[in-house]
Amino acid sequence: MRALVRWLCAEPVRGTVLNVLMLVLLLALVGSPVIFAATGAATVILFALYGLVNAGKAALSRRGRGSRLLEQLLTWLPGAVALCLAILGLDLVVTSGEGSPLQRLGLLLFAFELVALAVVTADLSGLARGRAYGGAL
Repeated sequence: MRALVRWLCAEPVRGTVLNVLMLVLLLALVGSPVIFAATGAATVILFALYGLVNAGKAALSRRGRGSRLLEQLLTWLPGAVALCLAILGLDLVVTSGEGSPLQRLGLLLFAFELVALAVVTADLSGLARGRAYGGAL
């Protein structure tokens, strides 16, 4: 147990990833599309706002160093793609029939993209503080 706690504390994003996975698992076990839609939408909005703030900070911190278009794209694009795919996964879970392959695909897509969004926003937070890309999970 101590090894798990040390591993979780080594990178702050690891705890967030674990919480996201537990939330998605809990929502899948409940099986209510209304609860999944409401909680999933609130989670996506929260992650989107956090990502927007961190991407803005990262873009502004590099502005004085003459940031180029490619750097701006690498700052904004991964979070935007992950956000769009998380919304698509949420839509598939809510609109597909119970137990259908599309619902399972949507659940996996939603979980994976929320985890990706958590990692991307953690990297942007570190980049705004001057740390290099690529925080390890």
